[in-house]
Amino acid sequence: MKLLALALVLFLVPQDEKITLKFNPRKGDKLTGTSKMEVQLKISLDMGEQTQEIDFEQRGGSKKTIEFSEVENGKVTRMVIDTAEDYKEKKQPPTMEWDRTDNPMNGRKVTIFMKDGQIVREGADGLKEKDLKNLVLSQKEEKLFPDKPVAVGDSWEVKGDAVREFINVQDEIKEASLKMKLKEVKEIDKRRCAVMTSVLEMSGKAENEVSFSGKMEVEMVVWIERGYLLSAKGKGKVTLKGDGEQMKMSGEGPMTIETTVKVE
Repeated sequence: MKLLALALVLFLVPQDEKITLKFNPRKGDKLTGTSKMEVQLKISLDMGEQTQEIDFEQRGGSKKTIEFSEVENGKVTRMVIDTAEDYKEKKQPPTMEWDRTDNPMNGRKVTIFMKDGQIVREGADGLKEKDLKNLVLSQKEEKLFPDKPVAVGDSWEVKGDAVREFINVQDEIKEASLKMKLKEVKEIDKRRCAVMTSVLEMSGKAENEVSFSGKMEVEMVVWIERGYLLSAKGKGKVTLKGDGEQMKMSGEGPMTIETTVKVE
């Protein structure tokens, strides 16, 4: 009987139910997120009559807490970003040892709010203009949501700046797109969540005019009630190509990203 009752419930639930994905913050919410990224490349350098094969690895990580201190009419008007860690590391010849560089937000606590129509960032002294671009009251996942309600199986596409902001890379990437699809709606940790699959494609220029392109499949989970991104996990491949006067290069390798967010 229980199985029959469950079957009836599933049958009666509209399979084409549409949901609205919208950022809906609450005052006092704290989002503690950890992120990590890894890239491993095998690169071939062609220098006339000589060809050299080298390995290159890069990884990065961050841990930060965002608190929505004030919210008015569904918009965050004051928030605090406390970044416990934010860094990147490279491993390359000749040492093949990890070389760490702390990013500008590492160890900083910044309060953001509006005053007299201007954005104020307390604790951001010394940051460059390109670093300040990410210190805004809006959240980057807002721009990934479709502009109308969607049902399971529906797709939409996001391009340009919204994608660059989401992956937190601005200058190097020239073209970027995310093809999104609502895979399912289910309960996770007592929260009604939207599970989305996506394909990220990007291309641009790295150092020394080296062209690169990447393609990655990413699964994201969003808490529908709040519109908070709870997790994102992806894997794919990066390809490099350089054609200089004295040296040519090519390379490729796997790339992974993972983000998890705890809401308090």
